[in-house]
Amino acid sequence: GIDHPLDAFVDANGTALVHTSRPDLRPLGRDEIRRVLDVGLCLPCHRDLRDPVMRAWRPGRMPRPCRHAPAAARP
Repeated sequence: GIDHPLDAFVDANGTALVHTSRPDLRPLGRDEIRRVLDVGLCLPCHRDLRDPVMRAWRPGRMPRPCRHAPAAARP
């Protein structure tokens, strides 16, 4: 009766799919997942922390996607 992959802890909306026996362990929430995915848009081109795009990165505020970002990510 499991309707998700066995290695999935959370769905894309941040809904927990499993429970753990450790009280201090939790899956990522929806906003945390979004921030991880936002960073993923930049990493293929901007890998070095000395890169101006990565230096301008602030938690919770993604820089404007560059011309190399997928069209869906650009404003």
